[in-house]
Amino acid sequence: MVNCLNSIREYNESRSIVHKGPAGSIFLVQRLIIDEFPVDSEELFTIENSNRSTIFVTESFANRVKHLNLKGLQFKQIGEVSNK
Repeated sequence: MVNCLNSIREYNESRSIVHKGPAGSIFLVQRLIIDEFPVDSEELFTIENSNRSTIFVTESFANRVKHLNLKGLQFKQIGEVSNK
């Protein structure tokens, strides 16, 4: 399987909680704060320099999917976008 989602580079490292391995690659994100995110450009994305196992979505995407009442799909809010 290939993860073909776009990745973002910039996030607020001082306000986010990310865990990195010895080589600096992100393996776990507990809290993600994104400053200056072009909100309309990506609705599903991963973080560059991560193992890309976590897929992040915008709130508008999550709301549209929740409206479909699909089974077996969960969303967990772990961060925020604060466009300055």
